Amino acid sequence: MADLICSISECGKPVMGRGWCRRHYGIWIRLGDVEATPRRYGTAGCAAPDCDRPHFTKGWCRMHSKRVAKYGTPDPRFRGQVVGGLRICATCKRDVPADRFAGSYCHECNTARASAARAPVATTPAECDVCGAPFDADGRRRFACSPACTRTRNYRENSKNVLLRRGRTRGGLAESIRPRDIFERDAWACGLCGGQIDQAAKAPHPDSRSIDHVIPLALGGTHTLANVQAAHLGCNVRKGARLIEVASVG
Repeated sequence: MADLICSISECGKPVMGRGWCRRHYGIWIRLGDVEATPRRYGTAGCAAPDCDRPHFTKGWCRMHSKRVAKYGTPDPRFRGQVVGGLRICATCKRDVPADRFAGSYCHECNTARASAARAPVATTPAECDVCGAPFDADGRRRFACSPACTRTRNYRENSKNVLLRRGRTRGGLAESIRPRDIFERDAWACGLCGGQIDQAAKAPHPDSRSIDHVIPLALGGTHTLANVQAAHLGCNVRKGARLIEVASVG
């Protein structure tokens, strides 16, 4: 078959299949017509109207070929696009005159969203995890009574997660511990100096609250209820990772 010549006139290349050379056989496979002229990138314009970009594939430029592959049409309607004075609402998906919009929503949908935002939210009585004050919990604030208590609780939750990961990675046991339970169990007394912890003091005040590990995690201690105690922040910092029962204060 290598001695046969392509049946297309003025080709002169050896036959690959069906009496054609490799090039013409590939054209027949792709286009269904061996004498068709394949369109190459940049040799013709895009088939989309009002598009002067060069041809990329299947008659379309690179942008319109992606739109056809994704949306099935070279000219889809996009969010916010005005066609014939109409826009598609992002909520109801209707064609609405462009002058009846407020942002991305038509006037009707925008009014409905505003009414839903003003509707009363169901609340349930709860106790603040930080200060213990009663408050009405809703969908936005469920564990803390104020933004300040929310920040404090988030900081403690992050610190607790760090201690849990540290306890697990060092081969020890790790339990989920609520700091307020430890302070109430120890009657807000420092386990290192014996003094009372100032509940109103905030870190980094030395008299503010903190959780101390009796056997430090660095020495193989566990993050469990039996191995934690309430402590002044200053006493806890002075103790560090030492294995002592009472830290020297002063």
